[in-house]
Formats: sequence, structure tokens, C-alpha cells
Amino acid sequence: VIKCHKSHLRDELGIEGSLVGLLPGSRTDEVRRHLPLFLGALDILRSKLPGTRGVVAAAEGVPKGTFRTAEGKGTPVLWGRTYEVISSCDLVLVASGTATLEATLLDTPMVVVYRTSWASYSVARRLVKVSHIALPNLVAGRPVVPELIQFSASPESIAEEALKILRDGGKRMRSELRTVREKLGEPGASERAAEHLLDMLDRSNFPRRPARHL
Repeated sequence: VIKCHKSHLRDELGIEGSLVGLLPGSRTDEVRRHLPLFLGALDILRSKLPGTRGVVAAAEGVPKGTFRTAEGKGTPVLWGRTYEVISSCDLVLVASGTATLEATLLDTPMVVVYRTSWASYSVARRLVKVSHIALPNLVAGRPVVPELIQFSASPESIAEEALKILRDGGKRMRSELRTVREKLGEPGASERAAEHLLDMLDRSNFPRRPARHL
């Protein structure tokens, strides 16, 4: 586990209760699809667990206006501080991608979500024959973290999975994430994770372009 101080960001934001990180993606179109879902889920969590707060980790390069809804709801938006947000939270709602590896290494429970355009989803369903998309699940070869993909992703379904995790303090999932880290090993965890992912894609007969050497 990568060690870091959880208290710094919490002190900065004045948070004493549960803190939920919202990581809606690194591209503008991803953020537009995921952020409304995450904010809706956060509203439900606040109603079920009073005192719960949220914070958005915004990727550099995504226009600030994309996060206006979050700011309007009083949810802080932090740019370029993804690592700090993940490490400080009790749980993250995260778009499937490299942030799931960071959350695994930082021992932070997560709910993984992904929505894309219907056309892209239809093509992917035909080409990619894997049972999981979240990196921790790919590495483990079984469900370790909840995945909510395309139409199964709604504020209600995300909040339902998040509540299960928060109510047990994330203990069960942290135990599962430990097994994933053991499979990855240290150092070189990122490289091993990439190798696992590429191997799974190879087995699915997903067509990949040859690597370009720079």
C-alpha cells in the first residue's frame, strides 16, 4: 500500500464525516456522462448518511465550465490533485480507467462506472469478450469491485453499491484489494497491470494496432 496522510485534505475542506471522491474521467465527454450520475448518487448518500461530503478530482485540460454543476451544489472541485483526493476518501466513484489502479494501490474502496455512446458500446460488446472492465477485476479474474456499465449505471444503483461499502467501513473491499496488490506486486505494479490488461484483450481477440516506437 502506498502510504500518505489522509488528514491534510480533510482539514483543508473541514470534513469530519465520510468523504466520497468523484472521479468522472480525464476527457470532457467522459466527465459530461459521468458527473451527473455521481452527483445524483452523492445526493442519495447524503440523505442516507447525514454528514457525508463529496469532492471532485478534475483532470487538467477539462474545461472548468464542465464542473459548474458540482460547484453549484457546493461540492469542491480540485484540479491536478487526483492522488490526494483518492488517498483522502473513504470511497471513490470512479470512471473505469487508470484511476482504478491508483485507488487499488492507495487502498481506497471504489465503485467503478462507465458510460459511453450507444454506438461505441455496441461495437465494444461485439469485439471485446471479457467478463470485467475494471482493472482490479481483470487482475483478480473475478468481481472485486462493483462495476456499473452503460444502462446499469444510475444514481440509484451507484448509491446502492456505495452504501454497502460505507456501512462496513470498506473493510471487505480493502481485503479484496489486498489480493489484487499481491498479484501485481511491487515495484512495477503499473507495468504489471498494463500487461494483465493487454493479455486479457489478447485472449478476447480484440484487434489492437501495433505499438509505435517513439
